[in-house]
Amino acid sequence: MYNGPPAGGHLLTQQVQLNSGSADKVCGCTGGAGNSGPVGNSAPTTGFDYEQGVSMLEVHAWLMLIAWGLLLPLGAVVPRFWSRLIGKKWVYVHMGVQLSGLGLVVGGFYCSIAGINALQSTHFDTAANGHKIIGLVMVIISLLQLSAFARPHKPADGEQQGKARTLWSWSHRLSGMLVIALSIANAVTGTDRIGSYTSTFAQGYAIYFGMLGFAAAIGVLGFLLGRLLKKGKAKEKVSPPVAPLQSSSF
Repeated sequence: MYNGPPAGGHLLTQQVQLNSGSADKVCGCTGGAGNSGPVGNSAPTTGFDYEQGVSMLEVHAWLMLIAWGLLLPLGAVVPRFWSRLIGKKWVYVHMGVQLSGLGLVVGGFYCSIAGINALQSTHFDTAANGHKIIGLVMVIISLLQLSAFARPHKPADGEQQGKARTLWSWSHRLSGMLVIALSIANAVTGTDRIGSYTSTFAQGYAIYFGMLGFAAAIGVLGFLLGRLLKKGKAKEKVSPPVAPLQSSSF
């Protein structure tokens, strides 16, 4: 496992040479030029920057944890459990929260690329293949969700929903559920992976699942309040109207 730079080393000012002795000095490796990092890549070339690479991966982790642990799950529960309570405004709440989360995803994706480049690693090394490939799939699915801006029109009252609208609606929902499920797996593997570089995310599991639990609790709250609202409206329909008071004459 890669234990970081040697004590007192200033990687920001070192130029890495391609011979095994200088590469081992910069990387803190003891096994020769072939063990230049946590994934066993070949010796790094000029431009290797451990501190910057780890910093970018930490930013990547924070952005992704907030996006996939809080914002995107919150946005997902709005149409399902809060639409009855907030009316037609749920569309704007849903889109606002989801776009905020998607912005963090794009930023986190950029930081992961920058961090990997600084560490002179490969984007699909064997030690992190699963995490990176699943992450790429998640980003693609998330961007495809923007098709909501070009969705087929909702039918007017009394009209039957067309096949195009039905197909889009189901694909939008199912892909959303799929990407949330994938995010759980990727949060676990990502927390393990970044532990190879830094101890900053020692509590990564607790942070992620705490935020995910909060989003789930918001969904449950919306469901319960929606049920109460529905029961209240049902009672109003069943209860007979109260006759107005008649003034008595003497």
